[in-house]
Order: sequence, then C-alpha cells, then structure tokens
Amino acid sequence: MYRHIWRNISPIVFANAALDFALALVALSSLSYLGLGTSPGVPEWGRMLAENQALLFTNPLGVLSPGVAIVLFATAVTVIGDWVYDRFSYGGRTGR
Repeated sequence: MYRHIWRNISPIVFANAALDFALALVALSSLSYLGLGTSPGVPEWGRMLAENQALLFTNPLGVLSPGVAIVLFATAVTVIGDWVYDRFSYGGRTGR
C-alpha cells in the first residue's frame, strides 16, 4: 500500500492539510474576535483585534499588525501547501 497508494495521494493530502490549517486559523481568529475563543489572558490574534479596535485612530498599528499577521500566515501556509503539491505531484516533472 505504501509504495503504490500513499506515493500517489500524499501531495493531495499535504495540500489539503495546509488548506485546512489556514481555514482553522481564520476560523479561530474569527471566533476569538467575537469573544467565543479561549479565556482572557491567552494571546490570540483575533482577541488582539477585538481589544485594540477602539484604538484604531489613535494607534492603528495595534489593530493592523494582528490583522496583517493573520492574512500573511494563512497565505503563506496556503502557498507552501500549493508548492508541496506542485513539487511532489507528477513525480516532480516540470511542464504538465
């Protein structure tokens, strides 16, 4: 099974895991922003967005930096998953 099946589905599994991780990151940040995440005192990007929302016009970096971090990290994980899929699918051949 390992030689024949896993070698053919592993790029799809890794790419799907990367997409699921990015989706879970955004969902967790959204729930934390709404106050439905973990308990107060735990540092989370969504909670940082919610707590610093009142400071948007006085300290915009306090709000924008967690938001940018969420977007960049989710995008980076998605791009890495796509790269793994492209690299290891089709036996590493270039040109489809």
